[in-house]
Amino acid sequence: DLSLQHAGVYVVEELLNVDGRILTTIKLLFTQPWQLAFDFLTGRRARYVHPLRLFLTFSAAFFLLQASTMSTGFDSALGVPGTGGKRAQAAVERVSFETVVTRNDQRLAVVYKSSFIAGTLLTGVWLWVFFRREYPYLAQHMVVALYFSCVAMAIVAAGNLIHLAIGKSAFNPTAVGGGTVAGSVIGLAIMMLLSAMITRIYLREKKSAATQLALGGVVLLVFLSVMVLPAFAASRYLHTLLR
Repeated sequence: DLSLQHAGVYVVEELLNVDGRILTTIKLLFTQPWQLAFDFLTGRRARYVHPLRLFLTFSAAFFLLQASTMSTGFDSALGVPGTGGKRAQAAVERVSFETVVTRNDQRLAVVYKSSFIAGTLLTGVWLWVFFRREYPYLAQHMVVALYFSCVAMAIVAAGNLIHLAIGKSAFNPTAVGGGTVAGSVIGLAIMMLLSAMITRIYLREKKSAATQLALGGVVLLVFLSVMVLPAFAASRYLHTLLR
């Protein structure tokens, strides 16, 4: 049936179906992300949004919502050399100081956020290295990594928004979690989330000492990938600005 009426009904049905999947997926993602991943791995996928599509959506939102005025947030930490270097750069390029700051902020934000997202790939690799007996294919572990990164990005973005809402400057990306008490809480929340996901997806009934050691090892490696790697990349970029 190629009539306009049928086409309209089809479009409406598809939109409602997608909306239903989105609501179901988002609800489970923030309440039981381990169940969402386990359902996908065991073939129960029809009522959920595909993890890659979900990850791309969260990544886009993360780039838009996460504060991009990072270097101005810790100008005082850089001190006179940082500000002086920017003013010298502005003079050489014959542009305003604010233009240089804005451009550096944007570049720094891209470096930080891209490294955060790239940590997802490392997360999948670490999970495969430690738990390939449970699931032999790397793609299976990438599914878990995608769901985990979606929640981690949401936690970091929400923490930064709250940080800004109470009148503080943007997080310092060269310190893990922003270098604040709130940042430490965010880091702890991410580690607890990861630990719960690994336990309920991979370990389930296993409680041996070797299992707990593996759990601690993979949590540490993933934390280094999704939190320390972006901080390191941002700090290296800042060093290039100060030369």
